This record gives sequence, C-alpha cells and structure tokens, in this order.
Amino acid sequence: MAAADPVMRVLVQRYTLRRISVAKDPLEELVASIVSQQLSVKAALELFSFLKSVVGWGV
Repeated sequence: MAAADPVMRVLVQRYTLRRISVAKDPLEELVASIVSQQLSVKAALELFSFLKSVVGWGV
C-alpha cells in the first residue's frame, strides 16, 4: 500500500512500530487475550440485555 500511495507511504513511515516487545510469555499473552475477549463479550451481552429490559425491546 505504501508503494502505491505517496500519502500512505508517509503515514506508514511515520507510524510504523519499529520494535514490538512482548511483556509476558507469548502463551500467557494468548491466554490473557482470549480470556479478556470472552469477558468483554459477556459484559457486552449483559449490558445489551439490561438496555433491552430498560427500553422494552423483546419483552
């Protein structure tokens, strides 16, 4: 993309991370990501369920 578009080239050069570091063990990072995603989904479903009950959707 950067090769085809001069504007994107500047943005890619400016904002590309030079080094990515992993704070924890890669397996621990993977497990933490999966757990937090599942918790986020559960929290979103709970919030949406609450909003539906307040608004009266699906009652």
